[in-house]
Amino acid sequence: SAGEVAVAAPQQKRQSMPRLYVPAPEAAHRPEPKQQSREETQKPDVAILVRMLRMHGPEQESAAADLLKLVSKDVATARNEIARANGIDALCHVIEKGQSDDAKASAAKILQIASMNNDATKCAIALAGGIYPLAQLVAHGVTEASRGAAAGALANLAPIDDNQIAITTSGGIQNLVGLLDAASPSSEAASMAAAALRNLAAHGAWNQTEIARCGGIAPLCEKLDEGRDSTKEACAAVLKRLTSLPSSHARAEIARSLGVHGFFGATPSKSKVDACIDKKRRATPVHRRSSPSKKQ
Repeated sequence: SAGEVAVAAPQQKRQSMPRLYVPAPEAAHRPEPKQQSREETQKPDVAILVRMLRMHGPEQESAAADLLKLVSKDVATARNEIARANGIDALCHVIEKGQSDDAKASAAKILQIASMNNDATKCAIALAGGIYPLAQLVAHGVTEASRGAAAGALANLAPIDDNQIAITTSGGIQNLVGLLDAASPSSEAASMAAAALRNLAAHGAWNQTEIARCGGIAPLCEKLDEGRDSTKEACAAVLKRLTSLPSSHARAEIARSLGVHGFFGATPSKSKVDACIDKKRRATPVHRRSSPSKKQ
């Protein structure tokens, strides 16, 4: 009717939908930060240690070499991080001109580890001029540890043809024979010297002849009786190579050292001498027992 005011229908309130949190894709798949272990956080910087080998005095040089030796127990680290930091050159420099025998021993041990079953590292050590100082350290190292570490490095370098020539021309065979003769039978140095001679003898009659010429037969036969098992095996391998030489002089000397006699004073055959070598290698040394004191 007239005068009536129309009443507007009440408006319905819009219901608000609950808001859902959708994480961004990168946030949803972001990995949690990896927590470093205590060993990783305390791991020394290889590049700094390599620089220390050249820049500081004997105490710092020795400390840096010792830390690098600990780091290089991981063979991959020794090959990769030390090589990237130009460490091969620095280690060869320490062996040649270092002021600390302990540092030289550690440097030689690192080179031994880094060159294990790795031809690239073996060639890198040779290119850095490392073979000559290693051969000299075998002879002139102050401690048996440094001499043995150098012999171990040469043992790994020997299978490369060019390295064999460098080892021999550097006096390496003569020095290794001298170390084998002087080292105690059960020592690491004797084992490493024997291993180096074995690897050299395995590659050519010239090296075998040189081992015999340098007086190697006597200490090889001696360590066949009293050395470690690894030393005995290496010595036996070298001696069997020497019995194969065209000249019978080396075989005759080995036979005399081992007490093997041929018919009517003739040089025993290779098979007979080799059998005696194997018998000596397998024999367990008998140590004299002190007699008990008599009761008075």
